[in-house]
Amino acid sequence: PVQAQPQPGTQEWEPIHTEKPTQTMGDQTFGELPADKLVPAMASFEGGHPNNLNVRLNNPINLLYKGQSNAVPYRVGSKVFAKFATPETGRQAAVHQIRLDQSRPEYANLSLEDYINQKHSPDSDNYAGQSKAYAKHVLTQLASAR
Repeated sequence: PVQAQPQPGTQEWEPIHTEKPTQTMGDQTFGELPADKLVPAMASFEGGHPNNLNVRLNNPINLLYKGQSNAVPYRVGSKVFAKFATPETGRQAAVHQIRLDQSRPEYANLSLEDYINQKHSPDSDNYAGQSKAYAKHVLTQLASAR
């Protein structure tokens, strides 16, 4: 709503906007982003070609293997990824992991870029600036999915 208020020292009335500005996905913390929408957006950065690791392992966001009951370990170099039986099982595990991370105080209030760099896919494991490119891609995907 717009309310008219006199400007200080004048008799002129000017509208003052009292509505909150619309929050964009980029303004939200990692904990505020919808997990079910984050997973496909993150998966599109990880790759979608049949030869990409995330597709071959039915693991949309390339989760590392941590003893998940519905996965088996799959070693690639020094890393061990989770391999799921079906794409749906992998998607469910990814959504579960994102929601779990969002519930943790050390991650919930981070920006998406900081979450990616600190937990999901650190620049130290990839290349400098990778987490920034990853976050930008995901936020663009989320914005276009609205």
